[in-house]
Amino acid sequence: MKIPINIVLKVDKSFKGENDIIKFLSTFNGSLLPDDVNMSVYSSFLKIGQYEKCKKITFPKLVLKVKFSGNAQKELEKIMEKLNDELMKFGSLSALIYGKSNFSIVWKKGLEFECVSVLVRRTGKIFNSEIRLKMKGYLDIKVIKAFNKKIYECSRSHLEKISGGPREVDSINLSDKTRQDSANFIFIRSLLDFINSAPSESFSRAFLQTSQRYPFLFEPKNKFWDKLLKETDEQQKKILYPLLLRTRGLTRQEFETVIKWWVNMIIFLRKECDGDAGKFFNAISSKLGIDAKRKDALEVMQSLLENYDEIKTYLGLSFPYSLKAGRLFLTMMTKNERGFDLMDGVNKEHVRELNLPVDAQVLRVALNTGLIEITWVQTEEFEHNGRNAKVLPLMRSDMTELGRVAWKLVAENINIPVIELDYLIYSIGSLLCNRFGKSCYVCPITDVCKSWSKRKIREGSGVDWNRIGMFSYGKGEFDALVIRPCERCNGTLAKCVHKYDILKFSSKQDKIDLDKIK
Repeated sequence: MKIPINIVLKVDKSFKGENDIIKFLSTFNGSLLPDDVNMSVYSSFLKIGQYEKCKKITFPKLVLKVKFSGNAQKELEKIMEKLNDELMKFGSLSALIYGKSNFSIVWKKGLEFECVSVLVRRTGKIFNSEIRLKMKGYLDIKVIKAFNKKIYECSRSHLEKISGGPREVDSINLSDKTRQDSANFIFIRSLLDFINSAPSESFSRAFLQTSQRYPFLFEPKNKFWDKLLKETDEQQKKILYPLLLRTRGLTRQEFETVIKWWVNMIIFLRKECDGDAGKFFNAISSKLGIDAKRKDALEVMQSLLENYDEIKTYLGLSFPYSLKAGRLFLTMMTKNERGFDLMDGVNKEHVRELNLPVDAQVLRVALNTGLIEITWVQTEEFEHNGRNAKVLPLMRSDMTELGRVAWKLVAENINIPVIELDYLIYSIGSLLCNRFGKSCYVCPITDVCKSWSKRKIREGSGVDWNRIGMFSYGKGEFDALVIRPCERCNGTLAKCVHKYDILKFSSKQDKIDLDKIK
């Protein structure tokens, strides 16, 4: 069985500068067989060395992610020993393998998949590995095909009646702003969105009102910032505190911290983007050595930024640039249903290749509809607060690849960029699908949903993680996605023929057509 394995190596070696890093990476890269190691991430680090002067490189230690395929456990152990030996040749004091479970997706025939966990441990120079099959399933082609253009358009119209479209919810009217001012506004508003504790409308409205009253706060090249950045950190906070007071209480972070992040965002835009967030893609892709002609250039850039703290430090991103907020920023900056087409250098192919962020809401809809079908899991005893059950506990990130592939196929069937599905699926997941059957009658995608057709909801609440539902999020209990099979056949809802403790709702529950409500 071919298993794509990601291993994280921490190189305990100090690099003096550009030439030192280039020598290390280029020789190390060439010494390994292409079939053993995918060096795409190494190449990105190598480009960093090529594009900047020696004194600007600040990697006292290097963290590298290696992806390779192993045919068997013994082969994996040999490759790990080889990696270690190669690192030692270059003066590294130690090559540390992060000793945590590594979840990999193995794609089989058609859209079937197997999920394996790879655990690698090192004692001295000896590596021991363990590969375990954890879960089996498939992406349902019938659900993918059923989710057609007509259902998509009807769902958008339906959702607008419930909560408004994305522009309405974002509450952003940029008609009175220049292109550059609009780009800078969206940059700041989007990247602070991940700490938003208020409804999106209230959050966006407060930021828009602040920009109308104090436009210079969103203008990195304004003389206001020339003067303020010469002040001490404490004085900067004192001056900005009353100006940003309208946004206080809208975030889950201390207000003083938000102020500091705001300053850091302005500094970043001044230094790296010439004061214009519209130049973000051209500036960052160039600095990271990403060929802008690649159709996946935007996705590659975002993936590097959300996965490598070292790269964010190198670029001076001294403010949150998360998976969700970063992809929201790129979505709103590019040309798509939700975007404003404000980012230079980005074309249609770039946008089409950009993945949507796979969060709890996106996964919830995929699992409840049966788009992702889980047919078998390897359970383990799991205990929390005195309750225990045989389940498969996962991190939500373990399901990222499954979620991305599934919704990418749906988007291709509709013939739209997958990021245009994000608002629709997220809204359904957060407004309707999270009510355990209570809101199904008003959901716009019941025609493609197996939970609706069987009148059985697959998700149980976090409180009932050990006794109800095929899956549940431990939010409020613990941070995990729990898959719970039938104990009698180890089957999930798709295959189980026994009495299975899931949430049911009345077969008499009829859909409501909002168009007919006067």
